[in-house]
Amino acid sequence: MIQLPDPASLVQGTGLSSSSHLQRVLVSELARLAELPAAPAPRRSPHVGPGPFEAALRRDAEARGGAVIAEYKQASPSLGPFAMGTPLLAQLRAYVEGGASAFSILAEPAYFRGALEHLRAAADFRVPRLYKGFVISEAQLAEAESAGAEAVLLIARVLKTHTSAFSEAARARGLEPLVELHNLTEVGFAQAAEARLVGDQCAGSLHLQPGRAHGGTPAPGLPGSRAHP
Repeated sequence: MIQLPDPASLVQGTGLSSSSHLQRVLVSELARLAELPAAPAPRRSPHVGPGPFEAALRRDAEARGGAVIAEYKQASPSLGPFAMGTPLLAQLRAYVEGGASAFSILAEPAYFRGALEHLRAAADFRVPRLYKGFVISEAQLAEAESAGAEAVLLIARVLKTHTSAFSEAARARGLEPLVELHNLTEVGFAQAAEARLVGDQCAGSLHLQPGRAHGGTPAPGLPGSRAHP
């Protein structure tokens, strides 16, 4: 497997305030990871080139001028349990009927009330799924793989220079890495990772790359897929 940094060093090196929502989630995930067994070896074939998640977004962006990643989320650190008990299958069915190109399924349990079972259940709709978590270890990539996700979120603000290694580790498990940027100072991390999917956290949009991230803005002149709020 790809050599990845110690998760604790990533959490300690974010530069974020201990009271920030993101840092609190990362500390919580670090504690959860301590209870997990070592990540098993990859079971899928390595991912090369565009995959089903990217293909679905490109298809709809070209056909309709835009594509939607619809998110299932029951809670957040800022809002608390604002949508607890929302029926998963009914919500996903509504997304499909509304034209969703892909799903974003929260996997973090403490603050977002996410679950791997939600990712697994979403497979019934045959819509590509993003494991939306706060990845700082191989064990989380293994979770995404085991749950059948097609893609995985990688947050450049957290992974920084290790974004490339995590992208490589994700591909080794048959996952499409979606690199999320908080601001333009992080574009270089997406470039080094040769990211095909680059998300703009502030704008709520996703830029589809022809092969790798380019300089300047995250994806100049390329179609974007708007994330469902």
